[in-house]
Amino acid sequence: MTASFKFFRKRLVLSAWTALALTGAAQAAPLTGFWQAYFEDGSPSGWFYFYEKNGFYEGRLVKMYKKKGETKNVTICTACPGEKKGKPMLGMVIVYNLKKDGAAKYENGSILDPRDGNVYNASVEVTPDGQQLLLRGYLGLEIFGQTQTWTRLPDDAIPAAEIPGDPLAPKPKPAAKPATAKPEAGAHSDAAHPDAAHTDAAASPDAAKPAAAPAKPAAKPAAKPAPVKPEAPTQ
Repeated sequence: MTASFKFFRKRLVLSAWTALALTGAAQAAPLTGFWQAYFEDGSPSGWFYFYEKNGFYEGRLVKMYKKKGETKNVTICTACPGEKKGKPMLGMVIVYNLKKDGAAKYENGSILDPRDGNVYNASVEVTPDGQQLLLRGYLGLEIFGQTQTWTRLPDDAIPAAEIPGDPLAPKPKPAAKPATAKPEAGAHSDAAHPDAAHTDAAASPDAAKPAAAPAKPAAKPAAKPAPVKPEAPTQ
């Protein structure tokens, strides 16, 4: 076996491994779907639903858990800035503006901490097996940030029809009621109310009788005969 053939075979094997690696990267698990986040003690803190919108990725809080020791779950974002202030947390977009950078990385996003209203820069990476999400929040330089590990949930964790909506989304306007047609001026009200004629007839029995025939002119009295004059006496 010549040296040139060995070199060619080595290059061929290397190219095959490179192609397999690129194929695996191209088929990396997506960010979209349901993920479970955790408190510092490892207990679940909430579920997030990620989706793509206008070329960016964002995650909404769709289920909330109470911290251990808490007696009441905080549901209103009183510390949130801007239009999110005073809005319900459930359904709110917490992670936003993530832009896909490569097969499994998402950069230049933001994450809101609804507990104190702080907003941090965010980057996300999905592990090769698609079962973990590494979310890093930071201010300034990414190396000084903190990474949280979330776990993937089944795609049917919440039925599509039951996923809480964004509280900031505009509410659909109610359908306008069809306008009621008004009767034309001068039109008889009986045309709009077919029962009117029947009502009038019942209220006035004489209205149903035919009109009386016109009276005949009175007959003229017979002319009296002219009186007969007596004849003159004979002389």
